[in-house]
Amino acid sequence: MRVSHCFGVCALLAVLAGVSTTQAAPAVSGSQDATELARHHFGLQGLVQYEDAHVVDGNLNFIDPCWLVGKRFFDSPEAANYGFQVTVRYLSRGHTRVVHQKIALRDVVMVDPNDTRHDHGAFDTTQWYRVRTTIDVSNHPIDANSETTGSVRLVNIDGADGDDANDASVEPDLGS
Repeated sequence: MRVSHCFGVCALLAVLAGVSTTQAAPAVSGSQDATELARHHFGLQGLVQYEDAHVVDGNLNFIDPCWLVGKRFFDSPEAANYGFQVTVRYLSRGHTRVVHQKIALRDVVMVDPNDTRHDHGAFDTTQWYRVRTTIDVSNHPIDANSETTGSVRLVNIDGADGDDANDASVEPDLGS
């Protein structure tokens, strides 16, 4: 299984770097994730960049995180086997909560450039797409005016038929 994962990651990284997939692939450590591999082996600035998260249309039961995705990655055929692990920290009833959601690349929503709810500043539209997802936090709704912090990383969901993709979990922040 690790060999096929390595092959998929190496093929994806080769496409991103503009390297022919018939050339020898670099050595890969099984513990590195795809984002780390891209940065290490090809010097890419990054494939994903977290921007912000906010309440959806005033409803405290839903959070919309937004992030940028590199176009070369997003548009590559190999990207179908990948998704994103989105993590958002927020306050719920005065307690810090952390929500994690794994979402398949095919299920993210492209943000309309004219959508002012997701205007997190200028970005290079020739290199990036702005995307989002909606996370249901109704079991631990976000406090009104709560600040959020978060992150996003690329994850392999090769072969996922939806069973392990798009799952969300909310937990207390044990670090606070």
